[in-house]
Amino acid sequence: MKQMVRRNGCVLGLLLCFGGLPVFSQEQETTAGIVIESLDEDAALYQAGVRVGDRFTHWERLPNAANPEAAKGGIADCFD
Repeated sequence: MKQMVRRNGCVLGLLLCFGGLPVFSQEQETTAGIVIESLDEDAALYQAGVRVGDRFTHWERLPNAANPEAAKGGIADCFD
């Protein structure tokens, strides 16, 4: 269980480090993506409003100085 949480945290950390922000959508029910299983209250994701049980299925990066072109993609599992 802790290993799964570490992988999820690693994926989310990588997304945030490289400028990716998760995109939330309630339009479709799916089992794809990653689900937050635990989160410390002092974590940046918690402070941004992410809670245990939230599912991440897509990400989007807006253009910025380091990456002038926008990018987006899906998250099928914790290995994406």
